[in-house]
This record gives sequence, C-alpha cells and structure tokens, in this order.
Amino acid sequence: MRVVNDVHETAGSAERYRSLGLVANPFATRDERQGASRATLLEMQAESNRLLATVAAAAKTGRASVVWVSKSNEVAGFFHMSAESDAEQRMIVDYSLRMLPCYVQLYMARVGRIRSALNVLAERVATRSFELTLVELVRAIASAPDTSLSEWLPVAGEAWEGFSDAMEKDPIAAVREHFGEYVLQRTPRFEPPPTDIREISLDPEPEELDDSPETDVFTDGAPRAFGGSIPDDALATPDPRIAVRAFLIAHIRAHYSPVIARAIQAYADEGFGQLITELKITAAPRKTFKALMRLATLRFDSVVFVYDGLESWRSVPEELQEKFIAALSEIRVMAGKHGVMVFLAEQDAAPELEDQFGIGQRIEWTFPNLARVDERAGEFDAEAVRWWLECATIPGHRPHRLEDGGWPLLIEAADGDMERFCAIAQQAIERAADKGCETVDEEVARAVALGECATA
Repeated sequence: MRVVNDVHETAGSAERYRSLGLVANPFATRDERQGASRATLLEMQAESNRLLATVAAAAKTGRASVVWVSKSNEVAGFFHMSAESDAEQRMIVDYSLRMLPCYVQLYMARVGRIRSALNVLAERVATRSFELTLVELVRAIASAPDTSLSEWLPVAGEAWEGFSDAMEKDPIAAVREHFGEYVLQRTPRFEPPPTDIREISLDPEPEELDDSPETDVFTDGAPRAFGGSIPDDALATPDPRIAVRAFLIAHIRAHYSPVIARAIQAYADEGFGQLITELKITAAPRKTFKALMRLATLRFDSVVFVYDGLESWRSVPEELQEKFIAALSEIRVMAGKHGVMVFLAEQDAAPELEDQFGIGQRIEWTFPNLARVDERAGEFDAEAVRWWLECATIPGHRPHRLEDGGWPLLIEAADGDMERFCAIAQQAIERAADKGCETVDEEVARAVALGECATA
C-alpha cells in the first residue's frame, strides 16, 4: 500500500486556477531533482498535469469514464513513473479535486480480479482521513434515522437529541466522542499483528449471486488478532455514547453493508489499522465494492482507479485475459458515474485491453520537449511553453495562446531567458488567479514585468 499524508493544500490547489481553466500552475515546480533545470522539471510535470486535467474533465461528465494513457517506448520508464506518481499525489493532497485515487498493479489480480480493486479502495478509504468520511456517513444517518431498528429504543429521546445537537455544533468532535480519534491503533503494539486467518481463507474468485451474503459466522465471529468486540452489544448499557454508536452501526449494517458496519466497530475499538483489514474481509466482494463506492462518494465526487504494470499482460494466459477484461468491465459498471478508470500501458503492450478500454479519452505520454529543453537549458522555448500551457488546461476550456493577452509582454520581459520567463510566468498565473481572471491579461503581465508583484 502506498501511503501519502492526507494534507489539504490551498495555495496550489486546482480550485485556485479554475477561472483560468487550468488544473495547476504550469510554471510552478512541485519537485526538485539534483541537476535538473526548471524547464526539465516542468516538462516532466506537463504530462502529469495533462493526466490530471483529463481525469478532472472526465469526472465531471456524470457517467463512467475511461482514460487510456500510452507510454512511449522511446522515453525512460522513470519519466512515466514520475508523471503517474505526481498526478496520484496531487489527487491525494488536493482535496479541491474531490477525487479518491486507487492505484492497482496488474499482479495484484492474484488475490482476485474484483478483490484487487476492492482491497485498494478499502485501503484508500481508511487512510484518507477516514473520520471525515465517517462524519458524512453519520450526517446522512442523522438526517433520516431508521427508527424501526431495535437499537433505536435505547437512544430515542434525550440521548439522540444530545447527539444531534453535538453534530450540529461540531460534527468532527461528535464523531470522535462516539468512535474515537482518527489513529492507527488505540493501544500500543510491540510486535506486528499475526496474519488474520479470516483474510487468508477468503475465496479469491467466489461465485456471487444477488442474494449472496457479505458475511458469515466465520468472517463475522472469528476473533481478531488484537482485542475488540464484534459487534458491540450496547442495548443495556447506561452510557448514551455507546448506545448511540450501537444504533449508528446497526443502521449501517441494515442500509449500507454488514462488512462496513463490522469495520467501523473495529475502527472504534482498535483504530483505522484494523478498519483496513475488516473492509477487505468479505464473502461477496462485488457487494462490498459497491457499498464502499457508496461510502466513498459521500465525501468524494469520483473514485479514480489507475491500472498500471500492464507490460506483463502478454504473459497472462488467454483465458485469464478474458476473465480479467470481464472483471474490469464489471468494475466500470459497479463504479458507475462516480468511477474513472485510467490505464497506463506501453505502446502495444496490452492490445486486447486497449481494444476494450482504449476507446475513451486517450493520452500519449511522449515528453516531446524533454531532450530539447535539457540540451538548451536557459534558452526560451516557445514550443515547450505552449505545450505546458496546453497540458495544464482542462479539456473544454479556452486554450491560452502566447499571441494573446499579456503573454507577449512576459516573453519580451524575459529577453530570451527561459528561467526568467518561467519565474515571471508563474507570478502572472498566480496574480491572475488571485483576481479570478480568465486569462493572463496585459494588466497582470505589465505589473509582473515591472516587478510590482511579489515574488511567488
């Protein structure tokens, strides 16, 4: 599992550049590499911006979307990995995108063609500040509680009114009061937990019918490695917090998923480390996948499944290829309008997959200016600048042309120096974003060129 801290950026968020039709500032570097010029870094980021802009546009279509990325065989794999990693991290740290990225390698299908996607989705839901997702889930329940449940009786009246008031005043504090803080584990552990026998006993490819249960006596009742009660029977407890929690979990069990209910109980008992495990333990992975999608989209607009490692596709037996393609089609349908599927593959590496999923949005990762800007470091390159702007522009928005608005003034002010141009262009984009402009106009460009704008 690849873990990136869930930091909500503001200064460089995609929302900031919405008026300009950009997904990022194409002249601001997000990484530093020893020996690499600014132009080289921006060329590497351009392909990342293009993927992010394409996915952002696809997510707004209101239907299941597919993006096929063809990785050039003439470019070192390092550059492709850099572009993918940068795009994924932006989806993670920039909450304004409202995307939940799920990175799935082809080899992961060994745990099950559906389970491989389910497991990554479970990990990402649990590690992406889960308490904020839990707030949205609890808020949805609080707006229409199922009063027919037997667990409602102990909380009806004063206990529920107190909880509702707490949710109104400070929902995060209210959720922490009833489910605990968002921590990996509630009690210290001095050794790694043993392998959970329930998880290793799961059928990778179970036969699944409409009435197939997600849980059974074994998956629900087997003891976990570290403490916790499954489930927490609080009908007789005098503590209103535990009674409220018992009702909320009962509601989740009845209206969302017994797996999610069990996992949230484990989260309250032990922390989000156990939550990750519990979300994966299901006898009906398709049902749990759909339930997790429903949970994720309470907080995120889209879930982006990024399939990589397809270079080994030809080594997969033909029969398994057909089954995997069928499973991917299922995942697309189950994810529905909130799902975006991205495939990263070298040219001609997976023709059967490309026939099925290469008909949507297509991107060719070629890094067209890489060699030139590297060889001519410091020299202004209009072709590269146009490309960087184009890659950062969200499809459907008006393109930025170097012949229009304030761009000629910025080019003139740079006097042929690429480093100088990138610095003032970065400032111009930021200033235009501050003003909510649709383009970098002459007023903005003149202010930057004359040094009236603070250095970015």
